[in-house]
Amino acid sequence: MESVEHALGREGKELLLCDARSDPAVEARRLATLVARNVDGIIVSPSHGTLSGAAVQETADRLPLVQLDRFVGGTSTDWVGVDDVAAMRQVMDHLHAGGARSAAFVGSLLTNSSTEQRFAGFRRRADDLGIAVDPGQVLLGDYSVEWGETATARLIAEGGPPDAIVCADDLIALGVTRACRAHGVDVPGRVQVTGYDNIEFARLGEPALTTVDQPRERIAAEAVRLLAAAAADGADREARGPSAHISLVPSLVVRDSTRADA
Repeated sequence: MESVEHALGREGKELLLCDARSDPAVEARRLATLVARNVDGIIVSPSHGTLSGAAVQETADRLPLVQLDRFVGGTSTDWVGVDDVAAMRQVMDHLHAGGARSAAFVGSLLTNSSTEQRFAGFRRRADDLGIAVDPGQVLLGDYSVEWGETATARLIAEGGPPDAIVCADDLIALGVTRACRAHGVDVPGRVQVTGYDNIEFARLGEPALTTVDQPRERIAAEAVRLLAAAAADGADREARGPSAHISLVPSLVVRDSTRADA
């Protein structure tokens, strides 16, 4: 959001911010309000992979719209974000090099494209590398520290954690490492832990989190560029051809929650 605001500022535009509270019904009302206020365009990170579709498409039919980070299938709008599958390939390769031969996945419910793609990338690369994934150790809740703690307590109670716990975001991962400390499970000696997003607190964790860093400035710049291009085309949207789909490759930031090559 901050990166988008800066990118818009360079174009002489102001950012109006709406929070959908991860609720497609609230999101639909917010989008309708912005359309009614005659904004120049909308950048949206859809709250749901299917339920957000109707409101997003209806809005895109009325003014320039770009989907950012998350996307809704079946909609004809531009999208820019990260290649979550490529990110998970980096994560799993690093964990495997550090000796992991079994792994759990802790994420949110599979209701948005980000979580779906991260989980798909995790499973695909685990299969490629021969890393065992117990179906009972795929734990889906929400993006929160509390869920990370709850999921880890469950893994420990049900026979102990695998060699690695791959988290769909940093908040979950911080909860995982906190729960490991509380239960006397050494990170990364006993279990390696990875996050996703490289939020500020990731480097302040105990231990500091290995995580995926998204190229935020590039993503924001591309989103604003696509929005400007759509606005320049005006009502003649059909002339633009197929919608743009820009997927940027993130980078892995290695810190103390994982091991070097075994």
